[in-house]
Amino acid sequence: MWHRVILTMIAALLGSSGALAQATLGVEPPVTLHTAVPGQTVTSNLKIGNPSPKPVRVRVSLGDWNYSQMGELQYFTTGKLSASASEWTKVSENILEIPGKEVAIVRYTFTVPRDATAGSHWGMVFLTAEAESPPPGAINASMNVRVAHTFYVNVPPTKSSGKIAGIFGKPSTPEGKSFQFAVQYLNTGNIAQILEGRVEVRDTTGATVAAAPFKRQVVLPGATRILQSSLNGPLPIGEYTALVILNYGDKNRDVAGEYTFRLKTALRE
Repeated sequence: MWHRVILTMIAALLGSSGALAQATLGVEPPVTLHTAVPGQTVTSNLKIGNPSPKPVRVRVSLGDWNYSQMGELQYFTTGKLSASASEWTKVSENILEIPGKEVAIVRYTFTVPRDATAGSHWGMVFLTAEAESPPPGAINASMNVRVAHTFYVNVPPTKSSGKIAGIFGKPSTPEGKSFQFAVQYLNTGNIAQILEGRVEVRDTTGATVAAAPFKRQVVLPGATRILQSSLNGPLPIGEYTALVILNYGDKNRDVAGEYTFRLKTALRE
């Protein structure tokens, strides 16, 4: 099944009204993780699907990316980041012509430099489907749709570790319908992590009276990420302890922290 993840849409408005002409692509796989030692060359294949009955012209390019603390994607030109894997990489095609309902193959090949630092490096292969040009004199708009394949390269020796740097909480509204938790997490290892977890709320007897999950997400090495979760009622006024439990991929080890708070207003359903 195609993963149609639209990372960004670049629109060039050619008129003030009319239908929006656009193209759609599928890329498989959307993400890969490679392990390679300095000096090693690796080639990976991507299947690019055109689900439209019309042919599409696709531009293939490389780039760098990063996350903000809040998890927002930030894009950079190739080689702008010290952890860039895109600057090691070449693609087999720069332009693809894909007939309707057909699939094309793009290869990307990277060679890990002899002096590459240990840990995760990453990059993106961008695939931009060019929109059809409107007929001369037509009032229309065109849109280029871009999808991307993300790749990670782990260079040994690798280490995965992390810690909770802070836990904060506050009522989300004066009416007290929910209580918001924000957790500051730091990836202290040298590889990208898939972080997931939950917050468990316990009363003064130690009984767990509520729980809320954190959204599963990627945290890059050395990066700080703010995790947010909302606790809903019912929950009466009182003293509570929030136990934050996070896991970064090690099944035998969790990262935990506690936060004590008082509900001045009961949480309602």
